[in-house]
Amino acid sequence: MLNILNGFYRLSSNKLVVTIYHPPYFRVPDHDGVCPATLTGMAIDIAEGLAYLHRKNLIHRDIACRNCLVGSDGVVKIGDFGLTREMNSSENEGYYRFTRNCELPIRWMSPEAVQFGVFSVHSDIWSYGIVLYEIITFGVFPYDGLGDVEVVERVKRKDFSIIEFLPLAARNTTISRLIYQCCQHQWQHRPASLDHIIAILRKNPDCVRPFLTNEPPKPNSTIDALRVSYFRMLFSGFTIKSHYFHAQFSFCILIID
Repeated sequence: MLNILNGFYRLSSNKLVVTIYHPPYFRVPDHDGVCPATLTGMAIDIAEGLAYLHRKNLIHRDIACRNCLVGSDGVVKIGDFGLTREMNSSENEGYYRFTRNCELPIRWMSPEAVQFGVFSVHSDIWSYGIVLYEIITFGVFPYDGLGDVEVVERVKRKDFSIIEFLPLAARNTTISRLIYQCCQHQWQHRPASLDHIIAILRKNPDCVRPFLTNEPPKPNSTIDALRVSYFRMLFSGFTIKSHYFHAQFSFCILIID
């Protein structure tokens, strides 16, 4: 999708200017189409896809925005089933116990998954709560500012929640309460199924709206904010000093350390 031309230009001894171009099909001319109703519909699509897997006795184990695909019609499909496993059908509460060593998406994982390697419908619901956080913050990294080791230890101790990282404007809203339900430390306190979550979203069709850590987006700037978030993700290992996005000519300039 991306074509990096003349990719890096050294501004000084410790800074680089990165110019990123992307083709016309990355542009979305209908800016007004990305609105709370659209974002809520996307959240419902993800929940329905996850609920379908659960009905098939499967646990996704890696549900995150990066693993969701948006079609030209705006419908969202779940992808990346590399970590998907079948639940243990011999138990009343189906689960899958992880026993091998490999890289896992710990920032999207529930306390019981991080500490004991136990995955279930309830751990997927926790991850879905993190997905909602990603959507309303336009892709802010979960627990941004904390290292992986600290995230693991604090999730194990159950002494903090993704709710604490929400922008102030998102507090005490329908979507924050839904995230709170999904990300309860005790799995028994989370919704029993995604049907409950879907019902809440359908009842509140405009509840999923952007809550940005900085000033809210100006009219017709939603897509631009999403693009910049994507470019920032590409260079997540660097410190981005500033950025400039040109909508008409479809390129982004990042100054990084």
